Amino acid sequence: MQHVLLIAKPTIGHALVRGRAVLGVVCLCLLGVWVGEAGGQVDSSSKSKTSRPVWSPQRPSTTAPAPTKSPTNRSTTLQFRPTRTAQATTKTRAQTNPSVKTSQRKTPQIATHPEPEEIIESIGPIVGTTEPILVEPSLPAGAVWDEAHVNLDACGIEGGPCYGSPGEGFLSTGGRIWGRSELLVWWTRGMRTPALVTQGTNGSLGELGRSGTNILFGAENLNDDTRLGGRFTLGYWLDSGYNWGVEASFFFVEEEGAGFDQTSFGSPLLARPLFNVVTGAEDSLVFAQPGVVAGSIEASTTSRLHGFELLMRHPLARSPGVSGVGDWYSIDALVGYRFLRLEEDIKIVNLLESAGPTTIDTLDLFDTRNDFHGAEFGVSTHFRRNQWSLGLLMKLGIGATHARSLVDGSTTTRTAAGTDVDAGGLLALSPNIARRSRDEFTMVPEVGLTLGYDITSRLQATFGYTLIYWSRVARPGDQIDRNINRSSIPNNGPTIGAPRPEPVFVFTDYWVQGMNFGLEYRY
Repeated sequence: MQHVLLIAKPTIGHALVRGRAVLGVVCLCLLGVWVGEAGGQVDSSSKSKTSRPVWSPQRPSTTAPAPTKSPTNRSTTLQFRPTRTAQATTKTRAQTNPSVKTSQRKTPQIATHPEPEEIIESIGPIVGTTEPILVEPSLPAGAVWDEAHVNLDACGIEGGPCYGSPGEGFLSTGGRIWGRSELLVWWTRGMRTPALVTQGTNGSLGELGRSGTNILFGAENLNDDTRLGGRFTLGYWLDSGYNWGVEASFFFVEEEGAGFDQTSFGSPLLARPLFNVVTGAEDSLVFAQPGVVAGSIEASTTSRLHGFELLMRHPLARSPGVSGVGDWYSIDALVGYRFLRLEEDIKIVNLLESAGPTTIDTLDLFDTRNDFHGAEFGVSTHFRRNQWSLGLLMKLGIGATHARSLVDGSTTTRTAAGTDVDAGGLLALSPNIARRSRDEFTMVPEVGLTLGYDITSRLQATFGYTLIYWSRVARPGDQIDRNINRSSIPNNGPTIGAPRPEPVFVFTDYWVQGMNFGLEYRY
């Protein structure tokens, strides 16, 4: 405190006036000191009673009030960190000014996981603070935040994405495990065969190209009708970031067959057509003729198809995540192994009864099996808009087809003397009866289109189209050589001329296509 020096004046009145002025100045100084001490106590009390921090998404002004001076004439600046509490700040102030009494009331802790990029506006009067404190968010494990600070990854297993409820939009995958079951309504490329059974009228003996000959079976695409089947898929994302997944799929189509079965006691005339290499003209072998012979012919074909895939899935591109207010897409790369099997056969059984009595049974069998083994590469794209989704699939299998062909035939003759069995029928004879196999380089492309609708947050109904093309397969109808040397047929004497038919191994292409109706569940 400064001392005021008074200069004496000659008059006592002036001295009294000056004394009153000095007394007023001294009182004012004492009042200022008392107010300063009371203000320090108010600061300490308010500091100990910090309220819940106020969060603001926008940055407040960086201009703070000018710092005040303590009674010790020292400017105190406190640095506030997000992990400190208001109690710690009060303790620092008390250490700076020992004369200030701190409140003993327990102060609340500041939240350790604040909202992203939110700012503390005020936590008591912190002296010397000139800049607002930016608190970095503490993210949950596996969470992904977008620019609007929306947690895109909070719903799924281990922080993975998940579906919302209908009307709120749906996120990317809905879970790390998915399964799909589909009903297949497919068509396959028919099997081409030569004319196998004919009927003769108006003097015709069933030779092809002759007036009065009608083809009863063959010379058309067989097994090309609608076929039902099923496809089952099971997948799993190996990591919580949905970067690597494995998917297994199996499909089958029901066995399809076509057949012909007719017995004639002479009328109508039934025959098996062939080309006679000795005469160089169309010919036939009659099994039922009016007044001469009675017989029956039974012909049938079967076709079976199934396949298996084991693929790895890795995303090439994805949208940020939420589709409730917009579109969502993903582009995934596929690589793995593919297996396909196609099994088909043609069987013709003839029964001829002649005088004697003598019965002759002949059998022709053409059987093929194709197994494809190869590496498969592909791209799967997926687009989503709220509850609707559209998927596009393109895959290419590159490998080898192991084809097996079996040609077999027999003739059984029964007479009163006994039964005799000879190798060879009519189209399957000694020259071409054999079991053969061959490996052919093969490509198997597949394209698919799938439209989906989310019934619930995890269950989706799908409808789609699939086309699979197989470039190299052996089919039984292509293994038939109808150029016959009749002397090679059993019970027709010794062979005269070149033995025919020739052994053949013919490859062609094959495709299957159709609609898919399915349900997909994600967990």
